[in-house]
Amino acid sequence: MSKARNKLDKWIANADDADDLAEALTAWFEDDPDDDELEDMTLEIATRLLATDDDEGDDE
Repeated sequence: MSKARNKLDKWIANADDADDLAEALTAWFEDDPDDDELEDMTLEIATRLLATDDDEGDDE
């Protein structure tokens, strides 16, 4: 499992709502991740969003 996936899983598990998750992401960005970390996290988030979009389309 990638570091980005682990971090995102932890943030989601600890978030009570979208605001909590946004705060975790903001704090991570403020820590100035390097380019590789930023790319990994962006890819992880995009992958999850696309998977969610695909799942929603299955009901139609």
